Amino acid sequence: MEEKAAYIFTTHRDVADVHEQPAPVRYTDENGKARQHTFDFLLMLKDGRKIAAQIKPAKYEAKWRPIIWLIAQQMSRQFADAAVLLTEKDLHPDLVHNAMLIHAVRRDPPGVHDERMRDLVSKLKGSVRIGDLVEHSGLTGRGFRAIVRLIADGELDIAGGRIGYDTQVFRAAAGALR
Repeated sequence: MEEKAAYIFTTHRDVADVHEQPAPVRYTDENGKARQHTFDFLLMLKDGRKIAAQIKPAKYEAKWRPIIWLIAQQMSRQFADAAVLLTEKDLHPDLVHNAMLIHAVRRDPPGVHDERMRDLVSKLKGSVRIGDLVEHSGLTGRGFRAIVRLIADGELDIAGGRIGYDTQVFRAAAGALR
């Protein structure tokens, strides 16, 4: 589950950096006992905020949610601005699939294929199937990978679901929240 979350965090447009297993946070539990807790991730957002993230199976959510809330109330804002508890319910399979796909295509350096697709989508009005863009470009799989990078970079958006050849894409609105 943590690996899935890591894929999502490292490919999210608003996340600048991800620290796994950051330094422990000291807190006092509900019985007054001094404790410490190590979050699974510390997310550094592009807007400067920091979010401590804990990943747990949903069956432990009732136990962990009040603990994370208690820690969040006591932790230094120098460490994080907020703390969240995520379960497998938050890690939707489509979100995980898309994050893993984005991670895979980012291994390729951007190049002429990206520029060709960027030129095509700059003229785009409304939405179009990824498969139609790829076919029109003549770039086959390289075109698909370039489109995924444009989605990752925020130049294209999808309405939801898994990224694939049947996915509808549209130009991202300038200044839109993503």
